[in-house]
Amino acid sequence: MYVGPFFYLNNPHNAHQGLYADLLPADKAHEMDGRLTSPVTHRELLARIAPDADCQAIPRGQVVYDLESSQAIIYLDHCLEIYLDDIVRLFELTAWVFENDEQYVCPRCAHLANRF
Repeated sequence: MYVGPFFYLNNPHNAHQGLYADLLPADKAHEMDGRLTSPVTHRELLARIAPDADCQAIPRGQVVYDLESSQAIIYLDHCLEIYLDDIVRLFELTAWVFENDEQYVCPRCAHLANRF
């Protein structure tokens, strides 16, 4: 099982397209507030892939492991829900829950949410 940040890049005009993640084995993760997490930030991950891209403009998410409930928590942007199975496989998750967090909302999803 892994924890860490991830992005979905969808730019047909360059080579960077698809799901990108920084996978940290849970046994090497940092503990913070009862959760195992990666020290790698979204900005650091994106700088390796597309240095000129705006981190806040790209759909993103994070996998952490909750020690109390013994399950992973997947935080992700609404527009990435269609990739949930891919994320579960990539991070090798067996027990998990999906949670929304306003930190993981791209401008497109924020705009759509504000329309209602």
